[in-house]
Amino acid sequence: MRYREMLTISIALDRAGARSLHEQLADQISAAIDAGTLARDARMPSTRTLATLFGVSRGVTSAAYDLLTERGYVHARSGSGTYVLGRKRPSVAQVRDEEKIIDMRPGLPSIEALPIKAWRAAWRQASYQAPPVSGPPMLGLPQLRSAITAHLQNTRGLVAPEHQVVVTSGLTDGLRMVLDAIASPRVAMEHPAPPSLWRAPRNTPIPLQGNEIPAACGAIVVSPDGHSATGQIMPAERRRELAGWAEATGGRVVEVIWDNIVRADANRLPRLVTISPGTCVVGSFADLLTPAVQLGYVLLPRELTTRISHLNRPSYIMQAAAAQLITTGVATRLTHRIGQLRARKRGIVDSYLTTMDAAGGNALLRMGPGKQASDVAAALLRRGVRTETLAPYHFSSSRVPQALLLGYGHLPDPLLRQALSVIMASGLL
Repeated sequence: MRYREMLTISIALDRAGARSLHEQLADQISAAIDAGTLARDARMPSTRTLATLFGVSRGVTSAAYDLLTERGYVHARSGSGTYVLGRKRPSVAQVRDEEKIIDMRPGLPSIEALPIKAWRAAWRQASYQAPPVSGPPMLGLPQLRSAITAHLQNTRGLVAPEHQVVVTSGLTDGLRMVLDAIASPRVAMEHPAPPSLWRAPRNTPIPLQGNEIPAACGAIVVSPDGHSATGQIMPAERRRELAGWAEATGGRVVEVIWDNIVRADANRLPRLVTISPGTCVVGSFADLLTPAVQLGYVLLPRELTTRISHLNRPSYIMQAAAAQLITTGVATRLTHRIGQLRARKRGIVDSYLTTMDAAGGNALLRMGPGKQASDVAAALLRRGVRTETLAPYHFSSSRVPQALLLGYGHLPDPLLRQALSVIMASGLL
């Protein structure tokens, strides 16, 4: 199989589902194209490759491609293969309409706290020296790895002498690299989870719900410091239980940590994180340095670093600039600043809506009896506010709770108040 024909998205086929397998496959591929995960002109795997990958007949994958062709998502080039057509380019009128919409989807970047002068100075300093011809070292620039170690100690009290810092291109890339190094065919993950997380494993993860641990599972992915969808913090007893499971079975606990967790006290740092020797930690600087930086890190037990089979490394100049920002204390100050901004914005949200759970710069708004989250989201969009349901966060066959997930940390205060006023005045809740 050629690398260019690999499918880079997670597909979950329910063989007992009401919809046929080829419809499920076509639906999930078209959703990925709509989301921009599969780029225009990307070459798709052959029908034979897909059939082998998912353990279905070639007739199923051929029918899926036929359906995608009918829908206008892909097209076949004679003698070359099948390629993504992508989404239709919006008209000028549509673009103007989009500009009027207040986007409250979670995960959108905020540049409100970014110190532009310090950012420019760091890039200027990094550009004074020519990058090495061979590129940065495999595990990352030594000065950046040392800076990340110090940053985690200063902001979280995290000291992990049994681990090595590995620089990555972001949270998703880091999680995939860790899971590939663990090499377990069965991975469990907290449910629900952001699509960027549950699509990171090569196979769809097993939903981790309640206190049960799936049998024959080699890795468990959790967000103990604040679940990104529900805002729940994992109790210390549960963390000890997972550490005991890992020690008894040889499995691995993979902790995803976020720099955007807001506490009740805006001046308080994220809570202390302690990890056992076999635990892996995955994080990124997307909230501190904007997602455009595409810079993350992994704390990996030393014995696993020899199993790294692939790693998308950030450029030399990006790593050097980030090292400068972190070493000079900019990242630490940003952690405090973002916490203060998020706490203030959270106060604005609480002044409008009270029945909500918190998760960093997101808030979960549960629907009342008989309300469908998708209907409410569609009605709010017609009123100029775009929200998100929990459907993309579910990767199991369980029923999706009726709730909206609102992102507010990226919005300027006036726009946030305007969006919340629309939600309150809609009469939909």
